[in-house]
Amino acid sequence: MSVASLLILLCSLSGDVPLTHAEDSKAFDVIVTVNKLTGDTAQASFTLRIHPEWAPLGADRFSKLVDDNFFNECRFFRVISGFMGQFGINGDPSKMKTWNGKTIRDDPQHLGVGNTRGKITFATSGPDSRTTQLFINFQDNSFLNKMGFTPIGEVIDGMHIVDRLYMVGEGAPQGPGPSQGAVQSMGNAYLEREFPQLTYIVSVQRVARGFSPSSKHFLAHNSPLSAARTTVHCELTVGSIHIEVHPEWGPLGAARFLELVEAQYLDGTALFRAISNFLVQFGIGARKPERDAWNRKPPIKDDPLRPDIPVKFGTMAFAGGGKHSRTFQMWIALADNQKQLGTEYWETPFAQVVGDASMATLRKINTEYGDRPQQGSIWTRGYDYLAKEFPRLDYIRTCRVMKADPVQHANQQNLSATSLANRVPEHPEILHKTDEQSPLLPDGFQVWLVGPLGAVVLLGLICQCKRRVSEALSTPHKEV
Repeated sequence: MSVASLLILLCSLSGDVPLTHAEDSKAFDVIVTVNKLTGDTAQASFTLRIHPEWAPLGADRFSKLVDDNFFNECRFFRVISGFMGQFGINGDPSKMKTWNGKTIRDDPQHLGVGNTRGKITFATSGPDSRTTQLFINFQDNSFLNKMGFTPIGEVIDGMHIVDRLYMVGEGAPQGPGPSQGAVQSMGNAYLEREFPQLTYIVSVQRVARGFSPSSKHFLAHNSPLSAARTTVHCELTVGSIHIEVHPEWGPLGAARFLELVEAQYLDGTALFRAISNFLVQFGIGARKPERDAWNRKPPIKDDPLRPDIPVKFGTMAFAGGGKHSRTFQMWIALADNQKQLGTEYWETPFAQVVGDASMATLRKINTEYGDRPQQGSIWTRGYDYLAKEFPRLDYIRTCRVMKADPVQHANQQNLSATSLANRVPEHPEILHKTDEQSPLLPDGFQVWLVGPLGAVVLLGLICQCKRRVSEALSTPHKEV
């Protein structure tokens, strides 16, 4: 029997089945941005991790609904204190009709996964009747497990946001809440007229795995940047800057920026549009295969505009050309009181350059060429065009998320000139950089090298302890 099999066997005895690496790799994350929370008019976000290995049919249906933008403007129309919050009737009756009747079969219950606090599950009206409605469990509702309610995912960050959904109660006629029939036939027009206080979904957006909008860092679970903070260190040809990322300003923009940093896409990028007392723009990658690959990715949706966050010297936002057009180009403001910036759909700030030394570096960026470099020529002729026509342009050498350990961060930035040369084949005379070497295994993994069987026993004991603590803290479920 393999080590992985022994782990599954031991933890299944305590009701907890660990996911293998292959299974867990199928999971994907989405950020749900909501409005009209109890006691607060500001928008907030929570993160769902969807697990196809728990419920492949349900996860696939949820994925298709996200891709269809189905959940945008959906109300949490049935929210019962101490039980669950339900949503999934589209506010446009005509769009709702296209999904009604498209039922999917039930997924079998996944061993060790039940309707506990934070799990998200499809609502049903009987066997094999799932369509578009889902609910999030506020507490341990394990009594639902034997009734065909198979969770498809879980809230991995921001459960305190879910707890603040407006508690409208049970729906009509049993309770004071909305009638589902009326929501189906009249949509949001009915809800806005009769139940204007309902919490609603602004957007549901796929994000890089493990991104946490509310806690401002990458989650430790299965994240390649598990030790990172959301301060990004960038080396420019004129010095270095520190960028403080603010997911609470623009969660989708922050997620995309960190995704670009993680992929090292910005390394070697030209600051091709630098206008004194206005902005510096960048993001057309130095390496053609990479920029073409990112150009094929769909743009991200706009974050809600934040007029409460003034654009000042060092503020960062994405460039765009219309609604939901953000890809990989962004700008940094080079002056305070930029009233002409931050007003377009795509210009929600997501980060701020911080520190006197960083501000001094921004002031050194060469602005002599202004708007003269042509984006079309960069795409067709590459960085040879920039090197020939604009030889004194400044560039980003590297961008890395700063590690909590300053020694580790210093090692991260200490890359050899020989290895870096391969990263910018189009303009090797400008700078030299490439991928850093793969790190050694973390210390915690050495136990597998010393004694796999000992690790199995230890993790089995951990699973059993986890079960006992869970039993001690569980709350009585609400009978329905």
